Amino acid sequence: MRMIMSYYLTILLQKIPPTIPEFDFSGIVVALSVNAKPALRAEFPPGAPVLGMNDRIFEAASGLAAVACTAMNLVTRTRVKKGDRVLVNGGSSGTGLMTIQLVKDIVGVTGRVVAVCSVNSEAAVKGVIHYTTHDPLHSHPVTHHSHDSANGPFDLIFDTISVQDLYTHSAAYLVRSISSLPQTFLCIGPSKHRIEKVSKFFEEGKLGVVVGSVWEMDGVMKAYERSMTRHTKGKVIVKIQEV
Repeated sequence: MRMIMSYYLTILLQKIPPTIPEFDFSGIVVALSVNAKPALRAEFPPGAPVLGMNDRIFEAASGLAAVACTAMNLVTRTRVKKGDRVLVNGGSSGTGLMTIQLVKDIVGVTGRVVAVCSVNSEAAVKGVIHYTTHDPLHSHPVTHHSHDSANGPFDLIFDTISVQDLYTHSAAYLVRSISSLPQTFLCIGPSKHRIEKVSKFFEEGKLGVVVGSVWEMDGVMKAYERSMTRHTKGKVIVKIQEV
């Protein structure tokens, strides 16, 4: 039916000075600008925890908003439904892990979620494609998820790390649409409504954040080196100061 590829605005931000890194943060409100509106002052007074995480740890909360809102946007727009067969590329990435959780809840026991990652995540999905042992990547779905295979083709593919090769060969393992779907480009991101929604899911235990590593501020460059490898499991967190 459709293949969704994700690209990240942080790539563009590198070329727009002054560069302010990252979207996500958590902590406690210390002070507000003199220009802050009364409604904002009422909602976020000094001492209020950002995102309202209550007793949840701040490390996990800081890795929630951007990836969870992105995943929610993608899943909502593609209209994932019960019983769908879904492939998630980049299954151990921040967005990939959120997408898996949301999709798994929707497709239910009659659906199938397969993840592409280097880390075994079979507890979360019904199949894992280890990209380290399948080169080129498309060779596995061509063999095991073709239109005449026992598993059948995928109804949707979420590519959270943008592998063009996966798209190029997708006709072999993606359900054919009744009509040709045009390519579209959408710019999506967190909003107050979505952040409140994913925060509620987080507090209720419906969404979990996998923290891959936590770094002190003096190790921020090493944290970026880790993140730039694109082979991390979960979120890379930098601790600015104790709260």
